[in-house]
Parts: sequence; C-alpha cells; structure tokens
Amino acid sequence: MAKWRRLRAIKRYVCQNNAAIWYEKDLLEGSVAPDMTLPVHIDIHDTEGTLRWLRSFRESWMYNEKEIDVGSKEGHYYANAKLDGRIIGYTKIGIGRVYLYDFGTCLALPGHASFLYHVYVDKEFRKNSIAQNLIIAVIADLVPKGYRKMACHIAKWNTPSIRLFESLGFRRIADVQFHGFFKMLKIWTYRMSRDGKLKIALRMPNILC
Repeated sequence: MAKWRRLRAIKRYVCQNNAAIWYEKDLLEGSVAPDMTLPVHIDIHDTEGTLRWLRSFRESWMYNEKEIDVGSKEGHYYANAKLDGRIIGYTKIGIGRVYLYDFGTCLALPGHASFLYHVYVDKEFRKNSIAQNLIIAVIADLVPKGYRKMACHIAKWNTPSIRLFESLGFRRIADVQFHGFFKMLKIWTYRMSRDGKLKIALRMPNILC
C-alpha cells in the first residue's frame, strides 16, 4: 500500500490532469431535508471529531494538510453524521478561501459564496438520505450569515454525486480541465455553460460570481 502511495505521489508531481463539472446552488431557493431512515445525529460543529475520523483513512483527498490549514484559518465546516455515537459520514464546506486539492491551488470565494468540498457516507449506510441532510444542515447555518451561493466541482465520471447534487438544486455552470506539469506549469481550459465558449488560462479561472 505504501509503495502505491509513493508511486501516485510521483505521478502527481510529474503530470496532473483533472476534468470536472462545476455546479452552483442558489441557497435562497430553500431545500427540504428528506427524512432519514436511521436515527442519525447531524453535528455541524464537531470539527475535531470529523478531522480525527478523516485522518484515520490516510487518503489525501479526504485529509490534506494544506486544505486543513486553510480551513482552520477560514472557519470551514466539517460536519459529521453519527449513528450510536460513531461517525459514519461527513461533509466539508468552505468559506472565504478554499484549497482545491485537485488543482493544487487556492481560490478566494466571493463574500456571499461557499464551496462544498466533499460529502461522504460509509457504504453500508448509503441510500438513507444522510448525505442530503449533512449538506442541508450546513446550508441552514450559512443562510442567516448572508451566504447566498454554494459551488462544487464533480469529476465527470462520478455519476452518483452528479445525481445527488442535481437533486438538491445544483445547476451546471462550467466544464473545467486542468493540466499541471512538475507543479510549475499549470494550464486550465474551461467552457462556461452560459456562453459555451472555450477559454484558456494560466491560473485558476474565476468562474464564480
């Protein structure tokens, strides 16, 4: 396992490629949390508990030091779902600045915007509306604080996540491809849904408004 992690790290250093669909949700449209079929407790303030749980997975996409460092400074949400006191899922939602692991860069969000990094539920507990309730619980805390939008990006192959976010009212706003070489040269190509024009940038394009 350690050998494969080292090989993946080398590959990411030499060449990075990522293709994602960017989505945006209007938080003022409202969202109704579906009933959960298990007695799950959603806790949006147990940051330490969520981070300990994420660290145990030893997966960089779940627990990334740069991402956590930015999140701790900006006050990001690390909400979790507990069943009988045990964490079985989480969502990670950023405000202010976010570190995008897939693109190896930080993005400054507009003051009214938030960013949904991930939502994850253990396989044995999926299809119980836990993911939806995690996201909606954080939205309920964001709206009174003046947040009006939530963005996210999803890999094109991740059909289950696409279905989940679209069911919550997220709308496709852009298709973005990233190419990085030796962590020095970074190129983005992107197409905004509103005009369909293909554009090229040497820094993370500002596609949120």
